[in-house]
Amino acid sequence: MEIYVLISFWLFSLAILDSIYRIRKRDRLFLYITISLFFWVMSFVRWETGTDWESYYNFFNNHYTWQEFLDASFEVGFTAINFGVKQISDNYSFLLFSVSCIIFPLKYSTIWRYSPYPFFSLILSLLLSKADIFFVRETIALSITFFSVRYIINREKWKFFICLLFALQFHSSIIVFIFAYYIYSMRLTKYRLTVLVVGVVFFSIASTVVLSTLGNTLGGVFQWKIANYLEYGDEDFGMGISLQEALIRGSINRLFFLSLFIYLYMKNKADVVLSGLIKVYTFNYVLFLMLVPISLPLMRLANSYEQLSILIIGIGLSKFVMKDRFVITFILSIYMFLRFFMGTLSGGYAHCFVPYKTIFF
Repeated sequence: MEIYVLISFWLFSLAILDSIYRIRKRDRLFLYITISLFFWVMSFVRWETGTDWESYYNFFNNHYTWQEFLDASFEVGFTAINFGVKQISDNYSFLLFSVSCIIFPLKYSTIWRYSPYPFFSLILSLLLSKADIFFVRETIALSITFFSVRYIINREKWKFFICLLFALQFHSSIIVFIFAYYIYSMRLTKYRLTVLVVGVVFFSIASTVVLSTLGNTLGGVFQWKIANYLEYGDEDFGMGISLQEALIRGSINRLFFLSLFIYLYMKNKADVVLSGLIKVYTFNYVLFLMLVPISLPLMRLANSYEQLSILIIGIGLSKFVMKDRFVITFILSIYMFLRFFMGTLSGGYAHCFVPYKTIFF
């Protein structure tokens, strides 16, 4: 566990220093690259660490032909990477290395491009996604959609949809991110907000029927996954909390950031990028309210929206004067570390991350 505490303290110190003295851009870039490379190496030298380790390890080791890989029913992109690496090497660490070479350039280049305070953004990345160290196939899809934010901002529709299509080859749940392109530029009128509230209430009441109909319409892997989510909706999937507790805790955590983001939105409506990303992020809470009462695993459908807070937190920090910036950085860093400690290091899946084991020892 010590390594996670040291990482958190390292990022916390840099975020505080950058918020007060504003580290020179050249030095900031050097430190950012160093941290990124450190996380990148941690992601592929790990061993028997991370969620779903056994299933992914067996998938790679126990299949050899394209048909054998295909029969395992993972998305075609993830299947293709496993099959391709298998033709070169039987070493699972080489597969982890290959996948990490997709995730880290996409994710970390986007943080650097849009976040004026990248170390602060990395603290939130550690909280939300363990800094992508323990990636699964969903992480690949999320990194692609995170990268596609530049095409939302630049209003390059076809490039965005190409990214989304590519992301779908690694995790089908990423399809919900299709709305992000339109929400970003949407004008928030009273009529639209009313329709949204009514829609959330209606979906919550008729969720099972709506999802079943959607699954039957889309067919294939979508139908199979929706059916499983509905069938096992009451299970906690090792998280050790009930649906009701997950709804309460998730709402409190999201409202904490949403309150700050709404404040930023009201004060900075002229900032097109910040206000647009906040509108997209807000849809994360809408999805959460609609889907979690149905099934706990459905929370992951909101991940593609929630990860945008990594950029918003960095951009938003630049809107405050130095004195306020320090206070906000300090308070939010403590809050995020406590959540990271309680959720990751001592939560239901803590055994998947603690201790951190590597191929060396």
